[in-house]
Amino acid sequence: MDEDFDQLEMECNNCHLKFYAGDLQVHPEKNELICSNCISFGGGKVTVLKDKPLPKRKIPTPEASLPSAAPVSRSYPGLPPGYAPFKCDACRYVFSRKTDFNGVCPYCSKKSVRMLKPSEVKG
Repeated sequence: MDEDFDQLEMECNNCHLKFYAGDLQVHPEKNELICSNCISFGGGKVTVLKDKPLPKRKIPTPEASLPSAAPVSRSYPGLPPGYAPFKCDACRYVFSRKTDFNGVCPYCSKKSVRMLKPSEVKG
């Protein structure tokens, strides 16, 4: 899922407490977003004891997700860190993916894909 979706705060339509969007479920009869507490204890309203701020979830940084043993040394202008341009030798389609991409060409579906060197990139 998207990082913004993980941080999206929404309100339960039954108890009106704030939850993350991924923690809410659709009630089968009402067709509303309801927290898991209200679904499991259906019918009654939950008493709010005190307002407590919702703790923010940590968003993983791209540097933390890369292995520390093999840092990415190539830098490509116009691409975000961790991405590289690839070229299909069969159809000559140029596209960008994460540096650890090992798949087929999205245009012709052939396995003749290679990562371009920084000297081959036209800037």
